[in-house]
Amino acid sequence: MTQSHTTFQLQYANESRIETQLDSASIHLVRDTSRAPTFFQGKLADPLLFREAMSSLYQVYASDLRYKGRDRTAYLQYLQKQAAKDPSSAKSAAQMRQAEEHLLAQLEADSDEASDILDPLLTVHPDEAFLEVFSKDESSYARLSLQWDLFEEVADLTYGTTCVDFSQAWFDALQKLRSYKNTHVDMGEDGLQVGGEDTTPEPKALKIPDSWLRGFVQVQAAATLPMTSFSLDPIDLYNVLIYLRGNKSKQGPRGLRYELIPGEAPRIILEPTEQLFFGQGQAYEGRQPKIVRTWGRRRLFVLQRLLPFVKSIQVHTLGSGLPTFYVLDMGAMSLTLGLSGWTNQNWGASAQFDAMLPQVDLKKKTLTSLTKMLESSSSMELSHVMEDLGTDKATTLAALQTLCQRGLVTYDLHREVYRYRSISEEPLDHERLKYRNEREAKANELLTLNETSDPPLIQITKLNHVLGSGTEIHGEIEDRAAFRTYQSSFFIDLDGRITRTKCSSPWFQRTQGKEGPSEYVLALLLMYRQQEAEREALRAAGDDRKIIVAETRTLTRRKRTQETVYQLTLDHKQVRIQWGPRDKKPKRQTLLFNDETGAREAYFARLDQLTSQGYIDTNA
Repeated sequence: MTQSHTTFQLQYANESRIETQLDSASIHLVRDTSRAPTFFQGKLADPLLFREAMSSLYQVYASDLRYKGRDRTAYLQYLQKQAAKDPSSAKSAAQMRQAEEHLLAQLEADSDEASDILDPLLTVHPDEAFLEVFSKDESSYARLSLQWDLFEEVADLTYGTTCVDFSQAWFDALQKLRSYKNTHVDMGEDGLQVGGEDTTPEPKALKIPDSWLRGFVQVQAAATLPMTSFSLDPIDLYNVLIYLRGNKSKQGPRGLRYELIPGEAPRIILEPTEQLFFGQGQAYEGRQPKIVRTWGRRRLFVLQRLLPFVKSIQVHTLGSGLPTFYVLDMGAMSLTLGLSGWTNQNWGASAQFDAMLPQVDLKKKTLTSLTKMLESSSSMELSHVMEDLGTDKATTLAALQTLCQRGLVTYDLHREVYRYRSISEEPLDHERLKYRNEREAKANELLTLNETSDPPLIQITKLNHVLGSGTEIHGEIEDRAAFRTYQSSFFIDLDGRITRTKCSSPWFQRTQGKEGPSEYVLALLLMYRQQEAEREALRAAGDDRKIIVAETRTLTRRKRTQETVYQLTLDHKQVRIQWGPRDKKPKRQTLLFNDETGAREAYFARLDQLTSQGYIDTNA
């Protein structure tokens, strides 16, 4: 099936290149001449820092950690040769047919599938220049900021945004850059002056998958959400990477867990070996202890060359199994690395982060004024945008988010400002990119209708929490357009991945989940996440103890290298308790009560007791 895509026409007069002499070097990054000129040039004060930072940026750009099946082309060619020796044999005919079908299918897939990615975006603003890349596997985003202090001299500043040519040959030449050479950078040149000849720019047609573009703009949505933040010392990350390099885990889960305790430096635990690293950086400044689990830790290796130059690392995370941003401060440069929940969960396939922001009906005049305001000032803080636009916070955030989805605005986590940056000449079609398929659109439509329906269309009928494994969710979804009610269920593991999906809908019965979850499973998932978010809001306000009748919390306490885990489950008139060392079979106890009030009081009393004993609520 052909993947939906957007075509970009880029024009490069030449390839980016690096010219070296005995005591000097010139770095040329050629821009897309079909867009407005965007350019600057300068002499580098620290060529090594520039080399390592640009190398890390390229590694993110070229990164593709998706599973790749074994290439069977050589084997199938062998079958063809064997079949040719005895064409009359039935076995030979079957081998020839198998080889031809496979090769034809591969050729058809290679010709139809949109697999290109957009070249790096270069943006030049009065206070800095920055480059943005998004990986081919759609799980990693990087933004490299170049402060003007990085250069001894800066000239010919031309503000704007354009694409620049980025190739393996340019990356290989960059590795030869040395600190003793005077290095000059031409960032965004047109490339027409080579040899003094008249050259016509050759068009470069890119078929960008819509999932790639959707993921790129989802990064901006995630970056603007409230997050848990803490600091790491560069040596902390170095210790983790050096251990991972020498110790490969042969079984899962291969998570990286942060233990955040107020007043103490973050602790880092590598799963499944439970290798513990005590942080050397600043103490965590949050008010409550937290545990955050992340996956896809191999992607952190793109930072290893930068660590000797890094002064501090700020980590911003949306929570366990959700995107995490690493902001590396190198003085004159900063690198922001955004990672999705895990490698196989790309940004486009993850939660709709833009839906988590305020939903406000916007006027076209508001969006037009905001676009002109940001374009003229390049970057603005949220408070200044609210003041100049004359709108409240909810309306301002909604307007900024709309421009992010159109590819016109990016959020700078390092400086906490919104910046004008256009991905393409024309704004992206947000409505086309909003959902991956019709099932996802239908699920969101059901969720919207559920808010005004009485009785509700989507009901969670059963929650089954399994210690150390995940949660099983069952529910009923009424589709009034189809005059049917469907039963759906799924299991969400500790990694946040959805497995064991079941649904009574005809489409799911026909496909058996081979083409993904049905719209009713997706609607149930969205309802579950919405209820979890509401429960967290009640917990933060202290109102959860009055109304909650069913929930599960996992608490942990560490003494040196020994970790004890408690799981408390409130299930209407029951309280179930499981406890013991993490690496051993837990003990179990069930308490029965006459009413829900008694069970709730006992549940929260036990929870308070464990908290006073130093246990950390991993669900907080």
